[in-house]
Amino acid sequence: MSQVQALRRAAAECPSPLLPGARIACDGGAGALAGRLELSSGTRQAGADAELAPRYAESAFLPRPPWRRPGAAELAGLHFDSSPDAGPWRPGADVAILRIAADVFADFADMLEQHGVRECPHRKTDGPIERHPRWAANLAALNACLAGLTSGRFNQIHYRTAEPGQLTLTRDSYGAEASRQKRVGLHADHWDGLPLRHRHRGRNRICLNLGRQARYVLFINLPMMDLFRAAGLRDPEDIYTDFRGLRLGERFAKIRPDYPVIRLRLEPGEAYVLPTDNLIHDGSTEGSRYTDVTLTYLGTFVPHALAGAQER
Repeated sequence: MSQVQALRRAAAECPSPLLPGARIACDGGAGALAGRLELSSGTRQAGADAELAPRYAESAFLPRPPWRRPGAAELAGLHFDSSPDAGPWRPGADVAILRIAADVFADFADMLEQHGVRECPHRKTDGPIERHPRWAANLAALNACLAGLTSGRFNQIHYRTAEPGQLTLTRDSYGAEASRQKRVGLHADHWDGLPLRHRHRGRNRICLNLGRQARYVLFINLPMMDLFRAAGLRDPEDIYTDFRGLRLGERFAKIRPDYPVIRLRLEPGEAYVLPTDNLIHDGSTEGSRYTDVTLTYLGTFVPHALAGAQER
């Protein structure tokens, strides 16, 4: 049965609240993907929660619990397979889960354990991890692996540690001094500075989980122009009120608070590929006990298995 036929059958059995959008490539197929996916009940404004409001920016919005497993139609719509009927894999819209080469990850993990950074976010260490004598060699080995996932240039943008047990992770890096410790909630990045209509042409990002425990990436499955249309906004009339789409996520959350957020689990030694300029997203360490450790690169990454099936 083709993916198109499967989607039609699944939709007839269980109509999905998700609109067609980003698809997720995952080794092991739809069954493996189902085990690591959850959907929220919609979104909520952080400012409406007395406990969350002091820690979040005024306009921040978050997934609304409870979480649930996807239904058959939802899973069929979210899963990407490489069959001819699936259509091309789109670096500017689609998502993938990859596993880091076992020896490369093992060397990184051993180094991080020696440094003490994977255990506790408040533990004192001997200095920045970049000073570790094995850092340069480990980074070179990883870069060699990543070079096989892109035909273009890529660059490291973050080595980060984050506290466990956090709903979302990103803080305001550009606001006034008083707001810089506040979290921004679900958001779109703006690395390439593209206008809303062209965000799908931006680079994507690969983020490696180097910690001891699973972490999550949260995202809304609609690329930015699809989000624009799903919010009932008009092109060109409403484009120029937010030309780069920097406020589109919060506008959508107010208009469609019932729309689910996807929570995708990422195990230690795995990485996600996601177009963070074109999908509303954030990281999460909810439920974890150890430091979150990630290494992130920006480029145009395509999973090996999809190298012949990506959008040109």
